[in-house]
Amino acid sequence: MKKSSTGFSLIELLIVVAIILIIAAIAIPNLLRSRIAANQASAVGSCRTLNTAEITYSSTYNVVFTYNMAYLAPPAAAGTNPTSTAAGLIDSVLASGSRVGTASRIHRARVIPPAVSTPTRSPRFRSPTRRARTTTSPTSPA
Repeated sequence: MKKSSTGFSLIELLIVVAIILIIAAIAIPNLLRSRIAANQASAVGSCRTLNTAEITYSSTYNVVFTYNMAYLAPPAAAGTNPTSTAAGLIDSVLASGSRVGTASRIHRARVIPPAVSTPTRSPRFRSPTRRARTTTSPTSPA
């Protein structure tokens, strides 16, 4: 009596599933790494865009830095001319700071330089040629 087998056996299915899991275990870390690299490249591009926009804003409006990134955004109404508070140098997504990646954190860390900086001297740091005085007491022979 011949037994006709149709379909796959349980062992064959388990082997196929195991092979798929092994391939997935190899591929997923590479996908994550490429995603991180793409986010970093996007952040670098955003930083370059912000740098160029700041330089253009500085030369156009004769100021050092913008107060915030919204000043670099396009005007709210379409067809209006750019102003110093809506220069239209970057897109509205980048100006809002909602873009995913490292560059989205820039607007929280903006530093506006002080108008006048005065050098201060800290007593912790001394000149290498200047040494601390040590008092020595004369010792008497006993």
